[in-house]
Amino acid sequence: GSHAAHPCEAEVTAACPERPPVEIAACLKTPSEHDTETTLSSDCMDFVALNTACAEDIKKFCDEAFFSEDTVLCLKTWTDPENLSEKCTKTLKWAAPASDEGEEESSEGPTDELGMSDKDREEKKEWQAKRKAERMKAMERMKMKEVDAKKERERVELENFKKENPDAHAEMMRQKEEDKRQAQEQKRRE
Repeated sequence: GSHAAHPCEAEVTAACPERPPVEIAACLKTPSEHDTETTLSSDCMDFVALNTACAEDIKKFCDEAFFSEDTVLCLKTWTDPENLSEKCTKTLKWAAPASDEGEEESSEGPTDELGMSDKDREEKKEWQAKRKAERMKAMERMKMKEVDAKKERERVELENFKKENPDAHAEMMRQKEEDKRQAQEQKRRE
């Protein structure tokens, strides 16, 4: 179906297009903040209430997926209901009532005790994998930076040492050569 990604899509596009997701709720609720003054549909008002009541939960469990097609999916399907805050659970009950898309449900195969169909689980897995990959990449980048920084520091220290103590440095190099020579001698004797 070509349904909107979420109940406020039209309103966000008109009123608060440039906002980071975290700020959309506050923006929609404040007409003076709107780029184009926009009246919220009742579905959208419910969705704003949901994003507001569940703000902490969305940050914690849904990687800050505010005002996205994943918001309700994540809160209702991917997150263990026991983990949600009371405020969020209560709001979910009326703001995102059990899906009225009964016909669609049946085509997705059986659902398990959490009400997740295989398709839901696949989507959740893909989504988590994608987020994990992004996080791993960021970690890798940080690690590489640290390794490079460390190498660079050692190189600079050696350079400085060479500059400030040419004799000591020469002595150290000589000592290294000597050790190497002795190790080779050792090998020959064996």
